[in-house]
Amino acid sequence: MVVELHVLMEVFVLKARIKFKKYGASIFVGHLDLLRTMQRIINRSKLPIKYSEGFNKHQILSFAMPLSLGFYSDGELMDIELTEDVNLKELVSKLNDNTVNGIEFVSAESYENKKENSMNITAAAVYRMDTKEDLDISMIADMKEILVEKKTKKGMKEIDIKPLIYNLTKLENGTLELFCSAGSVDNLKPELILGVIFKENGKELEMNKIDVTRVTFYKKDEAGKLKEIL
Repeated sequence: MVVELHVLMEVFVLKARIKFKKYGASIFVGHLDLLRTMQRIINRSKLPIKYSEGFNKHQILSFAMPLSLGFYSDGELMDIELTEDVNLKELVSKLNDNTVNGIEFVSAESYENKKENSMNITAAAVYRMDTKEDLDISMIADMKEILVEKKTKKGMKEIDIKPLIYNLTKLENGTLELFCSAGSVDNLKPELILGVIFKENGKELEMNKIDVTRVTFYKKDEAGKLKEIL
């Protein structure tokens, strides 16, 4: 009898990884407010979202990593758990039908387990930085180390960010593209490398005049090579 009850109560859960853009006024929405916004969008979409157990129940969703205030994004990642199978194309469509200005859902895929969620597997990211300046970046490749002051939980600490830079490219019209380490272990903020570049060019960095867009996230495959997550 106990076994029969267990079978009846078993829930089949679909884990969905969703890619979305963040632009317009939404770039000034902070991480916690973005979480609340997504919860409201999911509720309006009437998706079979799974909730946590316990007294303070909440929707089971997470992001790959927070986006700095004022940054745009073409490839943010949100993972959710559902209580029943949902067609991924319909999922994206429902979210877009109930979204807010400045948030657009692009695509979705399923993933297997909690260890593979975006937060856990993020290893690198690509940023596009519109500096509106004609900057020389050749010195970055020539530097053996790039020491910068970084704020940590224990205070300011000098670190070498050179190993965290995988590629830095100069595009057109003052735009730079940065491929760098990202995630919970070694995360490089674009403003750190921009500070070095502007200083080496004899210019003052004013982040409020630079448009930064996070383009996409990468993970490491079984061979340790970087591969785009979605």
